[in-house]
Amino acid sequence: MGHRLLMVGCICARLLYKSQGFRLDDYLEGAGVELAELLKKSVIVAAHPDDEVLWFSSILADVDEVIICYNDLFDDAKTSKGRKRALAEFPHDNISSLDIMESGVFALADWENPIPSAYGIELNQAGRRVAVKRFLRQAKGFALTKKNLTPTQRYERNYETLVEKLRVRLALAQNVFGHNPWGEYGHEEHIQVFRALSQLREELGFKLWVSSYASKETLQMALGYVDLSKPPKNHIKLPTNKKLAAQIMKIYQRNDCWTWFDDWQWFDHDIIMEAPAPTALETWGQHHLFPLNVILRK
Repeated sequence: MGHRLLMVGCICARLLYKSQGFRLDDYLEGAGVELAELLKKSVIVAAHPDDEVLWFSSILADVDEVIICYNDLFDDAKTSKGRKRALAEFPHDNISSLDIMESGVFALADWENPIPSAYGIELNQAGRRVAVKRFLRQAKGFALTKKNLTPTQRYERNYETLVEKLRVRLALAQNVFGHNPWGEYGHEEHIQVFRALSQLREELGFKLWVSSYASKETLQMALGYVDLSKPPKNHIKLPTNKKLAAQIMKIYQRNDCWTWFDDWQWFDHDIIMEAPAPTALETWGQHHLFPLNVILRK
């Protein structure tokens, strides 16, 4: 599938990074934290297998732990099994999964009028109808159990499960890296992970960092967290690890569970930013996120 890439609002800076064979003694001006401090007691929390390498390839080889939240798909046993095989082949042994079943709500939010909710993002009425149809199609021939609730019900219940499991796993974390408030290209479960991590940040006191990726579908929501009238702060620009990323992509593809573009080319840099409060949309300028890596797809 073809795509075009555009980085907007970039600030030029020189950054040296250890996983690329460079020194560690330089950091982005204005970031307020050195890279060594950024990686102390560090954990990537990714919604699905392959999210960890799509959005955080720059630090993937250097964090202490990688946690995948959702693994099994309700209606796709082949991909679910492939994900388990792929994680077993992962080039680093610090990755694990919470094994939460996906809710099946992808693409059911109203991205022309996105409304954050306590458990992620609101689904519009059309999306809720689609969710019911998905449920009826998926559950045909199955007894109605907790595992095959409607996608909407699973989405809400998964939030509590996610918080409960991550509360234990992140008890000692100092720096947590996760999805941004708009879910990168617009995935409802990415936003759910952000909301869960935001709650746990308040409880556990770790510093929460998010990716800078957005798409044309989510740019409206992303700009709600950006105050272009003030200079950026608390963001770090790191070179993506394209060699490691290509290796991991091949593992997922070999196991039939790569969910992104087959011809994907990584940006030259990840931009990792201190996370805003979930309520930043309601209070303009509460936090400043800038620049963004914007994905434009044909």
